[in-house]
Amino acid sequence: MNVEAELRRGHPQGSVDALNTARGLGLGFDSEGGLGIPSIPPPARGAGLPDVLIPHKTRLNHQLSLEDEQFTSAVHFFLEDYRFEAVWSTPLKGISYVRRVGYALSPDFSLYRDWPLALQLFNVYRNRWCGAYWASEGVEVIPTVSWSDEASYPFCFMGVGRGSPVAISTVGVRLSDPEERRLFEEGCREMLERIEPRAVLVQAERLPRELLGGSGLDGVEVRLYPPRWKSIREARKLAAGGRA
Repeated sequence: MNVEAELRRGHPQGSVDALNTARGLGLGFDSEGGLGIPSIPPPARGAGLPDVLIPHKTRLNHQLSLEDEQFTSAVHFFLEDYRFEAVWSTPLKGISYVRRVGYALSPDFSLYRDWPLALQLFNVYRNRWCGAYWASEGVEVIPTVSWSDEASYPFCFMGVGRGSPVAISTVGVRLSDPEERRLFEEGCREMLERIEPRAVLVQAERLPRELLGGSGLDGVEVRLYPPRWKSIREARKLAAGGRA
């Protein structure tokens, strides 16, 4: 089947090209490692790092008032996968929100260590594909990086350029559980060694000093992004010159 010809006939998006293989949607992306995982170009140096992370599909209206704020917002996807599946399944529609904000983390499709590696690899591919596609459309994109356990290391860091800023989260990680904490800390150390990011954006309520040390994050620039409203309040105070 000629996918592009079928798409030109007006089929609903996602119906005949559910894997986004049409040349206009990604076959030209650079990739690395022989697996075809797209590489996300780093955001422009002049873009800086975001001051606030807002969840995908947060309403940008007069109640939130982000358009008038003197700080930079980026869209994050540290949510249940079903809440943002559309950015992959209908990418031409799914890009509309991130394009409106103009800055985004690549979507955090889940990696679970009890999943087959083929599924984990596919979710890494989807993460990087969406990020590369958005970047090609003018969105500033910071790669979101996640891992399951040591078996995911050969592919879960692909598509992220050395020195790029990256985003991670402790959402869903039970740091009180010794095994989950070990996997988080070892994954962080592996990421730092392979990518050498210039900055690490971390969405978490807090980062205990011992966690920073155990994960190696105490040796790099770390930006902590607490829950949305707390983050917005703090950004507004900074924009006002530190006043309460």
